[in-house]
Amino acid sequence: MKTREYREYSDDKYRRSVYTSTRLRDESRNDVAFDVNVRMVLLAHELGLGYAALRKIVKVLGLPGLHLKTYQRHGKTVTAAEIERDLESLHRTREQVRQAYADIDADVAELLREDADAVINISVSFDGTWQKRGFTSHYGIGVCIDIFTGLVIDFEVLSSYCHACALKEAARHEGKITDEEIDSWRETHDCAQNFRGSSKAMEQEAAKRMWARSVSRHQLRYIQMLSDGDSAAFREVVSLNPYPGHEVVKLECINHAHKRMGTAIKC
Repeated sequence: MKTREYREYSDDKYRRSVYTSTRLRDESRNDVAFDVNVRMVLLAHELGLGYAALRKIVKVLGLPGLHLKTYQRHGKTVTAAEIERDLESLHRTREQVRQAYADIDADVAELLREDADAVINISVSFDGTWQKRGFTSHYGIGVCIDIFTGLVIDFEVLSSYCHACALKEAARHEGKITDEEIDSWRETHDCAQNFRGSSKAMEQEAAKRMWARSVSRHQLRYIQMLSDGDSAAFREVVSLNPYPGHEVVKLECINHAHKRMGTAIKC
């Protein structure tokens, strides 16, 4: 984004372009990017909006808009930075959880004094949600929250859809590209689809992934699982047996118990 200034000296006129935004190094193209453009893309991400909505915003404000490819390039940069920030935040959160358990349990404190990376047992609340209702969503997320501190310690985002793959498949059906070209493209394509199955099964899959990596990545065992009464995720975790020699126990949510009781009384 830049503005243009006009100044007059005698009979000669000249035009000078002045950038009104600082410029950032764009590592993806070994180039520079306007800070205000990156911030606009970040704004769209924070509001959960896409390119079309951002174009409407800048149109109403009377600002120059971004080209689609520029938006997509900045989107990748912003997404990578957000993921890095979130992972750092989760790491600090897990350290706080480990310290909190050490403060209330002398055995845990002694274990961590002997080995700072020792695996400890904690109790978590787990639940899943989707982008939209009705088990027709392409996107779902599972979240683990430590019961004692109330801090989020892990999450898993699942996607059964990749827009780039869908565009390529549409082009293939129209005869614009061949199967060989698609196969060559997939070799370098970073696919957004990381799950194949129904939307309803996303919650169980997210739980399995988080329980499977809790020891190897986070040095934590989620031995108590607080979830809704008919949680299929708990059955999947039990069948997975992520902690040989340590049983995963289900805790009942009192709010769901109240809900089921109220429904039974009304019927």
